Amino acid sequence: MKRRTLKKYINSTSEELILEACVISSLVPNVNTEKTELLLVKIENFNQEFISRICTYGGKKDKKLVKKYFNKIVEDWKKSIIEISEDLQNLNK
Repeated sequence: MKRRTLKKYINSTSEELILEACVISSLVPNVNTEKTELLLVKIENFNQEFISRICTYGGKKDKKLVKKYFNKIVEDWKKSIIEISEDLQNLNK
């Protein structure tokens, strides 16, 4: 996967998570607004962290290191998405 494509996926995923948090806070009764605001900050930090990790990588000459580095980013990204999705489900609790 190219860096540019990965950045687009991360940005679009962050936008979707933010939209989902806003919809939940608007439509579901008894949603904790403080939790929602913290979750929105978490999503923004998630986005910035992964974009910066993509932009700054070492081992540019060694293809094996680059592949390993980006596979680790994708793995961490998936874990973060699952964590944020669980937080979205727990907004009204």
